[in-house]
Amino acid sequence: MIGSDWIIAFSKATVENQIDVTDLSEPIPTGKGLNLLGFECPIVANQILDYFSELFKKGKGEWKMIK
Repeated sequence: MIGSDWIIAFSKATVENQIDVTDLSEPIPTGKGLNLLGFECPIVANQILDYFSELFKKGKGEWKMIK
């Protein structure tokens, strides 16, 4: 969280034993992360977009481009 803004980013992870995260990449911008996730698991990517839409509808957040 920066000030009153929520920041969401993605990261590539190395997972061992199906539950142990042993390495994370540098953060990936949300749009690129969603696109990468969409290639791997479109259903989950759409669920995340639905979650973001619900936050917006409830006045809890909005999409902004950060430069």
